[in-house]
Amino acid sequence: MRNVRRFFTRRPRPAAIITAGLATVILGTAAALGATPGTDTTAAPAPRPSVSATATEEPLVTAYNAGWKAGVAALGDSKVPTYSNAVGDGSDPGTVAWHDGWVDGQADALGVPDECRGEIEYAELCATVAAREAYAYTDTDGVTHAVPSGREQLARLDATPGTDAFAAALFELDTQWVQRNEP
Repeated sequence: MRNVRRFFTRRPRPAAIITAGLATVILGTAAALGATPGTDTTAAPAPRPSVSATATEEPLVTAYNAGWKAGVAALGDSKVPTYSNAVGDGSDPGTVAWHDGWVDGQADALGVPDECRGEIEYAELCATVAAREAYAYTDTDGVTHAVPSGREQLARLDATPGTDAFAAALFELDTQWVQRNEP
């Protein structure tokens, strides 16, 4: 019995330690460089849908283009987007397409980021928030926090641009940035 206890308490041999360490390094490297779960490298890429206007969609495309042109014309040299004065049934697809064209036309003319499309009243603030780079800050407890870029933060919002909830979120993001980055 005395020899059995001695067998379990011996120091491991250097070759066993080196072998275990080498196996850990090889397996860790293979796991880090291998395919991530859920990615099938043998699968063919998904086909891209082809979009073409059908006879029933042509009036919508025409309405969108007319709204786009009208929105850009109404903007003129101004740097502030304007509201459209379209009068019509809000559930009519033609009216909706025209209004979407108006908003997109002004956004394109102003260089508004995609995350801000639809925001009219605070479009400039939205563009400012979207242009901010990712940053990190250290709180009073000494913990460092990483904050994503403005575009990523806007993309993560549950609110839709143009709503009060989106405006409130914009002001909150702007206030947080100012508190953490300006002296």
